[in-house]
Amino acid sequence: MALGRLQPIIASLLGFVMMAHWQLVQVNASLTSSVPAGYDPYADPKNDPNNPLKYITTNSLTTVAFCLVIIVAISQTFCVVKWGAKWMLSLVIGEY
Repeated sequence: MALGRLQPIIASLLGFVMMAHWQLVQVNASLTSSVPAGYDPYADPKNDPNNPLKYITTNSLTTVAFCLVIIVAISQTFCVVKWGAKWMLSLVIGEY
């Protein structure tokens, strides 16, 4: 029974400790920045230290992804109009 009363206190203390740890990690990361003062990330995006995946976007992949999203949006609009499901309108509106 005593543990039941302590459970909210323990949960809030755990949340406070996790938040404090996250803030200390963020402060440490900002203090130990390895980026030089005059560094321009747009000059060489492939070797940018802030780009850990080394991903450089291309217009062709963006076009394919955009077309797929529009196809899904149109098909879901058709399904909402044909079969109802007005509760799914937030999903359809968000796609446009």
